[in-house]
Amino acid sequence: MWSGERVRQLRRRLGWSAADFSRRLSCSIEALDALENGKTQPDLDTIQQLEVLNFHLDSYNEVLTRSPQADQALKSTGQDQIHKKDLKKS
Repeated sequence: MWSGERVRQLRRRLGWSAADFSRRLSCSIEALDALENGKTQPDLDTIQQLEVLNFHLDSYNEVLTRSPQADQALKSTGQDQIHKKDLKKS
């Protein structure tokens, strides 16, 4: 189930602004705000888009957490999140 808080958490985990996220979901910022604040529920198309984004984000995070290079980079910079583009090719 996609609650408003879960939608907001996904957007924040992706590092996207409300404008970026609403554009990718093909909705207005006002519609996204209503969704994140629980005033509306996502329609079927939006749910499918949210599921795809969440799946890819979870898959990407799993790969990074299993990567010794990612662990080393996180420890050396003191960060709790790192982007793939910041990793050097081995």
